[in-house]
Amino acid sequence: MNLLAIVGPTASGKTNISLAVAQKLNAEIVCVDSMLVYREFNVGTAKPTLPQRTLVPHHVIDVIHAEDTFSAFDFCQQATKAIQDIQSRGKIPLLVGGTGFYLKALETGMVKVPDVPKQIRAELEAQVQDEKEREALYAEFQTIDPELSQKVPIQNTYRLIRAMEVYRASGIPFSKFLNQAPQTPKFKIQKIGLEVSKEHLLKNIEQRTSNMISEGLLDEVSELVKKYPSHLKPMKSVGYKEAILHLQGKMPLVEMKERIGFSTWQLAKRQLTWFRRDAQIQWIGGQDAALVDKIQAFC
Repeated sequence: MNLLAIVGPTASGKTNISLAVAQKLNAEIVCVDSMLVYREFNVGTAKPTLPQRTLVPHHVIDVIHAEDTFSAFDFCQQATKAIQDIQSRGKIPLLVGGTGFYLKALETGMVKVPDVPKQIRAELEAQVQDEKEREALYAEFQTIDPELSQKVPIQNTYRLIRAMEVYRASGIPFSKFLNQAPQTPKFKIQKIGLEVSKEHLLKNIEQRTSNMISEGLLDEVSELVKKYPSHLKPMKSVGYKEAILHLQGKMPLVEMKERIGFSTWQLAKRQLTWFRRDAQIQWIGGQDAALVDKIQAFC
């Protein structure tokens, strides 16, 4: 039996739709989201609330801390465990999220790469902060892994760091691991994309940004900066990096709100670009009640 996935860009309404679908199907939700895995990052990630998670159990959520690494392989392992657990209890796993690479990893399977000492990652994260050092690191990347460097621009510091940390920990180019046979199961997935107009998505983003601020984004970030350095991946994500600048006195509140809205829109466009390349996604639109019925018809 194929798994069912509801995908779409941030602020497209996946949370509410998936909750309604899950209740109709007697399903539990497996989150396919690279930010929901972090504990303590709640408001800025629009994480499903505790009442929502009581109504419908969610999996692969709140599993690591900010300083921990979490790869697509780790996601596949946790998602596979959750899927098998849900099915063993006679319920349906419902995949929901906007991280297209994680969903693809579930379909194709992933290879385990060596664990990387935290010191190596810390050194690389510090190196990419300086423009000249970042350029030198990228030149090294092009030399040791020309295949992968053609697909990773210098601006993508997350993937640059990932490739270089694997190489420094193992002495093997990251592309060599990516080309190996997968070690995690491959799943067949029926993918439903939520079709949202640009105007509606922009309106949702504006409302989502206002909600985050009113629900305590700045209080949340104030506590996080006491525990974690600002160069960590979740601290640099949309909403958090802007809030940090505001708390440092470098950005007025009005500008912070505008920047969060703009960055969220940019993220949504990147997610849509990824999903639009997948010809297997069936896009549907409409009002919430009609959408739930349409999605249920695919089961």
